[in-house]
Amino acid sequence: MEIESSIRVERPIAVVFAWLRDIHEHPLPNDNRVLFLEKETPGPAHLGTQYRERVRILPWFVADIACEITEFDPPRRLASQFSGPGMRGETGYTLGAVGAFTEVHFEQHIEFFGPLLLARPWLERAQRRRLIRRLADVKQEVERWELYLRSQESA
Repeated sequence: MEIESSIRVERPIAVVFAWLRDIHEHPLPNDNRVLFLEKETPGPAHLGTQYRERVRILPWFVADIACEITEFDPPRRLASQFSGPGMRGETGYTLGAVGAFTEVHFEQHIEFFGPLLLARPWLERAQRRRLIRRLADVKQEVERWELYLRSQESA
């Protein structure tokens, strides 16, 4: 399954990249399918950094997923590979400066196998809807986060 989408974030490219790089430090939205996200590699995120997450795949199926950063090119590209029960894939963000804004292009490739193959059509539809909602959440969270950082600097 291939998914791609883009959104414009009203923040500079360095701010957007920093937020994505440190996504494990930000609170998860209440409706997020990611129930838990933890960086397992010490120090700042970099090529090879590993994460562990718990994701609600279906209403009745929660999976533990292992992720690793496979592309790290600040502030333009951040990508990772992931695997878990019944699935594996890649996720990537490509960022482009458009004046003071950032165009965020997201792509994801997922392969389902085993029992999840039976739910593939439903999973594909649900994942596409989640992606659009997730990009809108990223936009909102990055814009809110930078305002918070500015308020801390002036305090």
